[in-house]
Amino acid sequence: MESHITYQRELSVNEEVKVTTQLLGFDEKRMHYFHTMWHVEKKAQMATLEQLALHVDLSTRKVEPMPEESQRLLREMWDTHQHLPKPKELGSVMTLQSRRK
Repeated sequence: MESHITYQRELSVNEEVKVTTQLLGFDEKRMHYFHTMWHVEKKAQMATLEQLALHVDLSTRKVEPMPEESQRLLREMWDTHQHLPKPKELGSVMTLQSRRK
């Protein structure tokens, strides 16, 4: 439904990365999560992706509640993620600052 990507550092081919995921919230039809890409060797943050996603039933092509098993797994994840610190890039707003007065 909506995505925000930030790129902080350049990667080269064959550099090893890992991606962490933080669940920021969810309900029966939506998930809000945040991915962070890390350079394994340098232990440096390389990029982020914040996303608000909808669950779409492909048979009806409509936003529908997730299966109960998916909601159960998200509740389990939320129990461990809800107290994590929020990423500083969370909810960033894009804008151009005008130099004119």
